[in-house]
Amino acid sequence: MIKQIAFPALLALSACAEIGTVSRSAQPSTFSPSLSAPADAAPGTCWDKTETPAVIETVSEDRLIQPARYAETGELQSLPIYEKTTKQVIVEDRKATWFQLVCPIDLSQPFVGSVQRALELRGFYGGPITEQMDSVTVEAIARYQISENIDFADPTKLTMDAAERMGLSIVLQSG
Repeated sequence: MIKQIAFPALLALSACAEIGTVSRSAQPSTFSPSLSAPADAAPGTCWDKTETPAVIETVSEDRLIQPARYAETGELQSLPIYEKTTKQVIVEDRKATWFQLVCPIDLSQPFVGSVQRALELRGFYGGPITEQMDSVTVEAIARYQISENIDFADPTKLTMDAAERMGLSIVLQSG
C-alpha cells in the first residue's frame, strides 16, 4: 500500500515542471528521524524548529512611600516621598515553531535533480542539473524559501512546504 505524505493541490503551480517523487520504506527500523519533533509528528518524518525568545520589558514606576504633608493653613510642610521600582514583565511568551523537512534519506539524486529543475523554472537556480546537493543548489533552495516567506530555522534545509510548493512529493511505501 502506498501512502502519500503532504501531496497538496499545489501541483497546479508546477504544471510546466517535471514532478519529482521519492519512494522509501516506512519502516522505522530503516530510518532514524531527528530526535526533535512535535508530539504529533508521523513516524519517519524529519523536523526542525525555530524558537522565538520571550519578549521582556523592564517597567519602572514610582511608588508613593509618604504623601505630602500640609499644615492646617494649607501650607506645604513636606514633599511626598517616592520610591522608584522596576520589574520585568513578559510581554510575549517564548514560542517554538515546528516545520517539517525533507529527510536526508529522501534527497536521492533523481529527487535533487527534480529540485534543481523546479528551482531553475522559478529563476532561482542557474547551474547544471547535476543531481547533487552542492553549494549552488543549497544556495538556490535558501533563496527560494526566503522569497516564499517559508518559516524555517536553517534556510539551507529543504522544507516539505517548499518542496510541495514546487510540486514535489515524498512517497512512503510500507513493507
